[in-house]
Amino acid sequence: MVFGQKQNCEYLPYIPASKLTFETGVMGNKLGFFSNPYFLVKIDSAFPQNKIADDEATTPGYVLVNLSLGASFSLGNQPLELNLAVQNLFDKKYVDHFSLLKEVDFYNPGRNVSLALRIPFQASMR
Repeated sequence: MVFGQKQNCEYLPYIPASKLTFETGVMGNKLGFFSNPYFLVKIDSAFPQNKIADDEATTPGYVLVNLSLGASFSLGNQPLELNLAVQNLFDKKYVDHFSLLKEVDFYNPGRNVSLALRIPFQASMR
């Protein structure tokens, strides 16, 4: 936990809330025609920030759950990588202590789902 105080015991501004991140996952070598499959769960936890300067607002704590899964496969001779990720799985309404919009009651982003297909290629110079 980080906090700062002046000599008169007032708290310093712009001190981030303490955070913890936990991540676990399963990775394999082969799953059907997929290679290097993986599944990850990440939990981001921020504690309340109530040790604030006079001109700051307190910020409640929050917990976010993020998931990602993916694998590699080939289409002919072309290797491909597929990834599906969900950020803020439970669509938690939260405000980070450093958010510039918290004073006007704007929340940080809600649930975000992304699907990515990566096509690696090599260029050869002869």
